Amino acid sequence: MLRVLIVLALLAGGWYVIRLVKRFCRFLMQSSLMCQFCGSTDMKMWDQLSEGLQKKILAYFRSHERRKPDTRGVFVCDECGTVFDDFSGMREDPEVDTEGAGSHTVISMRAWCKVCGSLMQGCDPDNDNIHCRTCETRYEWKEHGKSGYRFLMPPKKAKVRKRSGDLSGVG
Repeated sequence: MLRVLIVLALLAGGWYVIRLVKRFCRFLMQSSLMCQFCGSTDMKMWDQLSEGLQKKILAYFRSHERRKPDTRGVFVCDECGTVFDDFSGMREDPEVDTEGAGSHTVISMRAWCKVCGSLMQGCDPDNDNIHCRTCETRYEWKEHGKSGYRFLMPPKKAKVRKRSGDLSGVG
């Protein structure tokens, strides 16, 4: 009986340590994220968003892109109202800005095309000519409904892929 209790205590302790490590890693990632558009370091990961905001964001994906995003790749900047989705490349490929921002991770100004999966450059909000050079799909940063948040939107009738590409830009 004592052996069983010891094994259970070790298992419970291991589980607790794993939870602590996961929380610490999440804290480090969240505290080092910086919005590429406004420079705010108050970026929020999906599970830090209120249920109401999660519903507003999911409403965009259901109505405009007709898909369910990989929420591990959805980040929100409350400062400027920008939603970076799973095609933004933030989860897979953060870039470290060594000038000005110190050790903060700056979200790359590139994204995968939601139609063909090619890697696109120049996806910043000031660019009036965001488009995929491979399939010529045009994009624009627009607020969805009255959500108060902007998304990098393909045309409404575009057939959007369910998943983004990998770091090589290959879907």
